[in-house]
Amino acid sequence: MQLLRAQYISEENPSISFNLCIFGELTEDARQKFDNFKRANENNNIEINLFKWDDIIEELYLRSISVKEISHKFKIHKGQILSKSDYCYWLASAKDFYNLFINYGWSLFDMNVRAELQTSNINKSIIDSLTHDRGIKNFHHLNNVILIFCNSLRKIDKDKAVKLKDFQIINGCQTVLSIYRAYNKISNNPEKINNFDNNCLVQVKAIIKNKNTESIMDDIIVSSNNQNPMSQRNLKSNRSEQKKIKNLFDNLPKKWFYQRKDGEFNSLKNLKSFAHFKFRITDYSEGNVYRFLDNEELAKSWYSFMGFSRYTLMQSEYFKNEDMYRDIFLSKPTTKLWKDFLNPNIRLKRENEYFEYGTTPTAEEYLLSFLIRKFIKTYAVSPSENKRDAIKRGILKGELRESDSILQQGNYLSKDIDYMINNIINNSKEIFVEMFSFIYAKKYGFGYEVSKKILNFPCIKELYIKPNYKIFIKNMEKDQDNILYSTFEFIRYVLKQLFLNEIRNDYISAIRKKTYLASIDFVAKLKQYIITIDSDESFKEVIGIGKWKKSNKSFISNLPDL
Repeated sequence: MQLLRAQYISEENPSISFNLCIFGELTEDARQKFDNFKRANENNNIEINLFKWDDIIEELYLRSISVKEISHKFKIHKGQILSKSDYCYWLASAKDFYNLFINYGWSLFDMNVRAELQTSNINKSIIDSLTHDRGIKNFHHLNNVILIFCNSLRKIDKDKAVKLKDFQIINGCQTVLSIYRAYNKISNNPEKINNFDNNCLVQVKAIIKNKNTESIMDDIIVSSNNQNPMSQRNLKSNRSEQKKIKNLFDNLPKKWFYQRKDGEFNSLKNLKSFAHFKFRITDYSEGNVYRFLDNEELAKSWYSFMGFSRYTLMQSEYFKNEDMYRDIFLSKPTTKLWKDFLNPNIRLKRENEYFEYGTTPTAEEYLLSFLIRKFIKTYAVSPSENKRDAIKRGILKGELRESDSILQQGNYLSKDIDYMINNIINNSKEIFVEMFSFIYAKKYGFGYEVSKKILNFPCIKELYIKPNYKIFIKNMEKDQDNILYSTFEFIRYVLKQLFLNEIRNDYISAIRKKTYLASIDFVAKLKQYIITIDSDESFKEVIGIGKWKKSNKSFISNLPDL
């Protein structure tokens, strides 16, 4: 387990979870040993979860819930209610929301801007507090209001209850799921269950949907979601363009799951999440590999693919910056953009005339950019491997010793050309995406039909159907027929010539490497070198530089035809 942790833990994956599923129950002695083992690993960022037979049956039950209109009668605690013509506040029993989740599952939250945050410390604190009498008593003081939109609301039983019909919880997913998990956690303690049933309250606000409230629904959703930190992309997750793009990916011959909300795919993928009536994991899987892409990653790959990699290299505010959001999700590139993109003498800057607003690219165009970026990210030598391999080379050459200081190693590394090229690649993956696009646009053109045909090339189709990037790279044929491999190696070769001939000293002396690489001049120089080297007669005759290059051929002209 420690070995697995060492291989898995990174900045991107700060912790690891293991799930132990047993078709039965643990004895008291086994349970004690499990609890000790769980606690012993918590300090090492290892989470151990136990699912017993009863847990599995319960989650399978949630899976079987059918779609129906969501209606419920909420009891009002001691007349504590405040109502107006189109909304109502009251203190409800937390048990009501436990029952709602049992009856309706994940369909309660279809309008919620995010799915369950399974690693949220806030949620874990809520669950923990609800296992203690004091936390149960003060729950309504310590947690935000659960916000509901409904088609119908009326007070009944002399204001002792409220009947809601056809409603959705638009803020409160984390609270409801915490109630559900906490109640299950204390289910074997009759005293705590009795206390929970009678004393655990939660604030509720229900808004009736009408012409006045529907016009501000998006504003209400955005302003109310603030208990857990809310990302900008979550706040835009239910906008019409995001739903449209999701439908585009769902309509591909092989569906891809387009993730619009934090934690959405994992929440639905896990067994307990199958109750969501619009989701079937088999639609998005090939064996044990899932076709899944996140809209934040897509934003980075598509903006780079259009020719704006220097922006994506330095920032990630695609959902906060309205211009960038509009360029990526509410428009498609114009012919003028592609024409200027292919001219390295034009220093490409963001301009409105480059975008046709009111539409979006196709799923095929988006997906091609995404698969290229994932390939580059996986195929590139990692910083740790790059340094390790370079130091090994230095020791074998007799230019380094294992006992040399970090300063001595640094001096050697700056002279190791392969190390420096891999270092640049690691600092400029988005620029590599742009260069892939530049090469393919020069060879094939651009647009839906081009992207669709490129996706059907055998090497790319393999990733489109089963995106296991590491296995793909491990088993791929390294030759010019694999255009992902050959294009990457061609760009690496061009970058090496640019480094040796022009930018070596400037790059080594640059304090901020990414800032240097994100300059408009560097991107333009790399494009110009691609054109110059590819058209150079001496390059056509170069041999022995890898299977990606055929003798007496330019690279771009020799790419396979569509």
